[in-house]
Amino acid sequence: MGAAAERRDLVVDQVMAEYRAYCAGELSALCKITEAPGGRVEYCGADEDPAHWAICYVRASNRAVVPLAVGQDERVAAEFDALASTPAEALA
Repeated sequence: MGAAAERRDLVVDQVMAEYRAYCAGELSALCKITEAPGGRVEYCGADEDPAHWAICYVRASNRAVVPLAVGQDERVAAEFDALASTPAEALA
C-alpha cells in the first residue's frame, strides 16, 4: 500500500473513532448538525482536545457514516461552515 493510501485510511479511521466516541457519549461537545439530502452532516469533537474534530455525513435510512473531514477544530469548523452554506441542490 502506498503512502497516500495509508494516510487516507488513517484519516478514515480517525473520523470513525471520533464518531463512535460521540455516539457512545464520550465527547463533551457536539457543536453543530445540519440537514443534508438524505441525511445530515454532524460536526463533533471534545473541547479539551482541539486536535481531533470530525465531520461525518450520516445517512438517514440506515445511519451509515461517511467521513468528510478530521483534524484541528478550526480547520474542521471551516469545512463544516462551507458545507452548511452550500445549497442542498449542489450537494445532491
